Amino acid sequence: MSPSNTAIVRGYHALTGANVKLGRWDEYLAMRDGIEGLNATYRDLHSNDLGAIAGLLFDIGSGRYQPPPLSDDASARATWETDLASVRATAAQERALATAREQDRTHTEIQGWLRDLGMALGYDMPDVTAGVGGEHAGRRTSASSLHGPRSAASPISVCATSHTPRSRNTGMRWLDSGRE
Repeated sequence: MSPSNTAIVRGYHALTGANVKLGRWDEYLAMRDGIEGLNATYRDLHSNDLGAIAGLLFDIGSGRYQPPPLSDDASARATWETDLASVRATAAQERALATAREQDRTHTEIQGWLRDLGMALGYDMPDVTAGVGGEHAGRRTSASSLHGPRSAASPISVCATSHTPRSRNTGMRWLDSGRE
């Protein structure tokens, strides 16, 4: 049984030109048959269940997306295609921004792990050598625990890198302040 609410019914009206009355069982069954027909026709564009088509109808019925014009009016079709291109461009920008945020979060998280590992191994100062150094677990990833001049420390170069196609290298330099 396909989901049904007012927004889905409005979306079905807008997409198909039908005029289904809410609260009438025979009209609901007719709408369900129509939805199943749409689902079968456009199955290669979305999932096989009725949730995807119900979501589309809901988005159309709630005004989030405009359906294609029902008439063969070239001007209306051109306006709709321009709107569709705009929606697709906005969605692509939002996806790119979300991906960039996730990469920054992951990069900072790895820097935080490396900072914590260096401190757990007894090094005085994990120092971020790549990236911008964000905040992880309430502390800056480039936060120093070494007090006093750096010249007293002898660096031990340790570099951990993350080599995924969509992430930057993550490097740390751990400094040992004279312990044997």
